[in-house]
Amino acid sequence: MNHLKTQNNPDWLVVVMEGSDSRKSNKLLPRATVFDKIRSDFASKHPERCVSISDPSKSDARTAEAWQTLLFRIRQLSLAGLTRILTKFEEEMRGQRERRVDPSWEFCQYFLMQEELALVYEMLGLDEDALVQYDELDALFTQFIINAGAGDIPNWMHSFAQPPENWDGVRLGGIRRITAKRRGGNLSPSSPVRLRNQESARRFLEGVRTDIVENDVSLLQFRNYLFSRQCSLLLG
Repeated sequence: MNHLKTQNNPDWLVVVMEGSDSRKSNKLLPRATVFDKIRSDFASKHPERCVSISDPSKSDARTAEAWQTLLFRIRQLSLAGLTRILTKFEEEMRGQRERRVDPSWEFCQYFLMQEELALVYEMLGLDEDALVQYDELDALFTQFIINAGAGDIPNWMHSFAQPPENWDGVRLGGIRRITAKRRGGNLSPSSPVRLRNQESARRFLEGVRTDIVENDVSLLQFRNYLFSRQCSLLLG
């Protein structure tokens, strides 16, 4: 526990496995003495983080209830930990967004930061939340374009002024989200045509994202990438 505290890690769960001999212990001692001692030593302030389970080979109601409690606690604590991490990340992201008037602020770096949040939501199957992140980035970038038309051009925007080397278009039929799930459609998820389209779209998106990371992307390529990601969440 001290190691967890030094690492500032609040995510932990103590699981006590009751052996078959635990019920045959000294009758003068309460059956839950060992479990209560462990819970008192490690989880006195958080008793819900200490769970007792029995031999899974047994089929009695008490064993089934104990394992259901363990699964519930793991699910509950996992969601709480994820929520805490996402909340902290969003706070850092808002802090970076508020610095957008700073001359040293870079849109591409901020874009990659907020896109990381979108990708997390996408992997969790929360497409609408992921789409919100791209919509916010789209709105922010559009506002910068409008301001630039009025003469307010930030330093980072000059990199978008480079002429595009090529334009691959948007292959809506081939766009699939990174954590794609099988869904109904005219083509099988494993059909050669769909697989080729998916691979082509994946290579295109990875190529443009590499340019964004290197701050070497044209306006047309960036708009194409952003629109492709939005479509992948809407149509994937």
